[in-house]
Amino acid sequence: LFTPFIPLLSEFCTVHAVGSETDYRLVTTAEENDRRVFITPLDDSSSALLERKFQRLCRSGEQASTTLEAKGRRIVVPRCSRSAKVGY
Repeated sequence: LFTPFIPLLSEFCTVHAVGSETDYRLVTTAEENDRRVFITPLDDSSSALLERKFQRLCRSGEQASTTLEAKGRRIVVPRCSRSAKVGY
């Protein structure tokens, strides 16, 4: 589905070769058996899984909300950990 769009993207974007055989989207600490990148459907079970993953990444550090600015747009991040640089 995505493959046909690669030539079009190459016309409008600078392409950078990552040069790695590792798919870092799938790298976890293996504390859980769940290595999914996209968690669906959105239900109580998936919310609990996302919370566990967030807590593991945050290492139970300080959690807060923040607002990021990108290209003049303000993006609210409801939960983040400043020490682990992760949020959702």
